[in-house]
Amino acid sequence: MRVVGQQRDAMTKTNATSHYSVRPSEFLIDLVIYLVVMFGVRELYVSGLGFIANALLMSCATLIVASWRMKVRGITWRDLGFRNPDRYLKTQVATGAILAMAIGGIIFFEILKDSFFPGLAEDVSDEAATSKFGDLTASGCHSGPRGSAV
Repeated sequence: MRVVGQQRDAMTKTNATSHYSVRPSEFLIDLVIYLVVMFGVRELYVSGLGFIANALLMSCATLIVASWRMKVRGITWRDLGFRNPDRYLKTQVATGAILAMAIGGIIFFEILKDSFFPGLAEDVSDEAATSKFGDLTASGCHSGPRGSAV
């Protein structure tokens, strides 16, 4: 009987630094809100912005909503395990190394792509074209119901 009580206490644990109770239904509601915002913002595409800026817009919108839900729940970043680093130089060196490896990896794979797949070219077709596949109905490749041409 004590084990059941410990499990219940663990699910509704109150931390000494912040007073919040954890209920699965609350986290389910928050998860649904995060996913709706994350995928909803994906549908919003600002054509004046580039790919990276649109991706940052999605990430920032989700982070803002997550921060709002944390404030509503009374949860701090420290409760999630985030804290100030003990040594800032070590943190900056690690961040720089991660960024350098990411950029180096992109360059490496671009070199591999150019070396092993020289015929692979990006799409240069006309954006205003009605179809990027040409006229499929005239070639007989596209047929409607019962084999009749559409």
